[in-house]
Amino acid sequence: EDVNDPDNLIPLCGNCHGRFDKPRTVEEYRSLASTKQKLLQRVRQLEIQASYQLEEEIRGVIDGLYAHMGAVTATAELEYDPKRLSEKFKDSLLLPTQQKIKHNVADYYQLTKAKFLEIERQNPGTSELIYSQVKTFYLNQKREGLSQQDIFANVVMWIHEKSKAQSVEAPEIVASFFVQNCEVFE
Repeated sequence: EDVNDPDNLIPLCGNCHGRFDKPRTVEEYRSLASTKQKLLQRVRQLEIQASYQLEEEIRGVIDGLYAHMGAVTATAELEYDPKRLSEKFKDSLLLPTQQKIKHNVADYYQLTKAKFLEIERQNPGTSELIYSQVKTFYLNQKREGLSQQDIFANVVMWIHEKSKAQSVEAPEIVASFFVQNCEVFE
């Protein structure tokens, strides 16, 4: 409605501005508009991440995973009758991401759960608080109308940022744990 609204503006260098304005093709406009939408979505994600706390004890889970990653040699058998992961996945979740989640759950679910139990013994109620924080963050992502692919990536990024993990693999494992545990993708 307002051409000068900040959400409608895209800062460009002089060369790009000249190329965009004269001549302006439909393809260039769509490409620029798509870039702007992605940037706006990223800004919204940063705002959401900043507004949602994640207990610092999540760092203990992340560090514990790093310490034991090489020790995992066999796929753990789950002792539950859970909803199948594939039943939670929608078409918007890419097959490689689905496979990554399945492998993370099979290989690390028990270890991750043990780390949360350890945190719970040291500080009762903390694990439940973390679970609810993750669930709330997920629900906010879902409310934004994001695809499962984007939601999973955002949950991983949020855990990575809040835990200050040294790489993305452990946050992916923790996010996969929460998928299996129904805090994400109920």
